[in-house]
Amino acid sequence: MIVVDPSKRIDSAEVFARSEEMMKVLAKQPKFDCILVNEDIYEKLSLVDYHKYFCTPLNKKPVSKVYFAIQEYGKDQKAESAAEKFFYFAELCYWIMNIPKVTTL
Repeated sequence: MIVVDPSKRIDSAEVFARSEEMMKVLAKQPKFDCILVNEDIYEKLSLVDYHKYFCTPLNKKPVSKVYFAIQEYGKDQKAESAAEKFFYFAELCYWIMNIPKVTTL
C-alpha cells in the first residue's frame, strides 16, 4: 500500500532490516526450479504415451514442458486460468492412477 504522508513511511534502514530477515527465511527453505520439475513430469508423461492414450481419446490439448510451472499465452493471448489448469491436472492424475500396472516375476 502506498503511504502518501512522509512522516508515516518507514525509512531505508527499516526496509533493509526487513529484507535481511526475509533473506534469512528464504535461505532456510529448500531450493528447486519449478520449470525443471515440470520438464521432468513432461518426460515421464511421454514414457506412458500420454499423447496417444490421454490427449487423443479425451480430445485434450497436449501440455507444454512448462504448462504447470508458468502462465502461458495462446494464439489469442489469453492465459488459461488456474482453475482450468487444476482440472486438467486432476484429469491427468486420474488417468495416471488408472493405467494398468504391469508386474514382472
